[in-house]
Amino acid sequence: MELIREVVGLVRQQRGPHQLFPSASSSDQGRSITEFRKLAPPAFKGTTDPQEAECWIDEMEKAFRAMGCTEEEKIRFATYMLQDRAHHWWESMERTMMQDAGSVTWPGFRMAFYSKYFPSSRIRELEREFLSLSQGSMTVEDYEAEFYRLSRFAPSLVQDPKSRMSRFEEGLRPRLRQV
Repeated sequence: MELIREVVGLVRQQRGPHQLFPSASSSDQGRSITEFRKLAPPAFKGTTDPQEAECWIDEMEKAFRAMGCTEEEKIRFATYMLQDRAHHWWESMERTMMQDAGSVTWPGFRMAFYSKYFPSSRIRELEREFLSLSQGSMTVEDYEAEFYRLSRFAPSLVQDPKSRMSRFEEGLRPRLRQV
């Protein structure tokens, strides 16, 4: 009960006494958690399976795109979907990030999330997989999907559209590269 009073006091200081729970239609509040939950995004409880963590980030970003979320909404909605161990991890991480940077961005959240739920050995493995990616027997569409999935783990190699296009073309079958 004491914790609730403390949180309410902090919120009142930030918003004023009559804006403790602003309505979803409030223009400065943006979209509500209720609107976000209508998209049925998955909760994340924390896992040792990097594929599950990656899938959760993918689903969050899909929902963000569908709603046209701002950077602030991305953080608010994603952290709302954290449960159990993941929620406790985030509470601790948020305090650290706020002290260091003053605010949390979606890329900052993703980096912290990946460092927690993706062992560095797995990230290196995915980087190597990206570096050796070639179309082989895949369709162009399948190759493109795999290229974009893996490119997230080697962002320095695809920093701009030109380097991204160049790396993509390198992986195409030789016959397609010539065209």
